[in-house]
This record gives sequence, C-alpha cells and structure tokens, in this order.
Amino acid sequence: MNKSYNKLIILTLSLVLVLGVVTGCGSKDKQEATKQQEAENNGVPVEVVRTKTGEIANYITVTGTAKAVKSA
Repeated sequence: MNKSYNKLIILTLSLVLVLGVVTGCGSKDKQEATKQQEAENNGVPVEVVRTKTGEIANYITVTGTAKAVKSA
C-alpha cells in the first residue's frame, strides 16, 4: 500500500474513535434527570399495607397429567 492510503485509513479510524468517545460520554446528570422524569410520568399506583405474621393458606386444586421433561 502506498503511504497516502495508510494516512487516510489512520485519519479515518482516528476520526471514528474520537466521534465514538464524544457521543458515548454523555452527561450523567442529564441521563439521571431523564430517568427520574420518566419514572414520575410513568408511575404505577400501588397500595401499601403493614406486614403481619400468620399462616399462609393458598391452595389450588387442579387435575392433569404430569410428564417428565427427560427420562433415563
């Protein structure tokens, strides 16, 4: 290869590297502010209750056939 072609390749790769670094390094404060704003706008209503100790009685009665995923 001739020298001008090598210089062009090096210049192009350097430019791509610099542009990648510049665009990839955004402001963290701006990103955090955007995330916080999205969370405020897309909030999900919830109900809060106090926990208590007790027995959990949650049973489901079903009928069906059990099959093995693999057999030996």
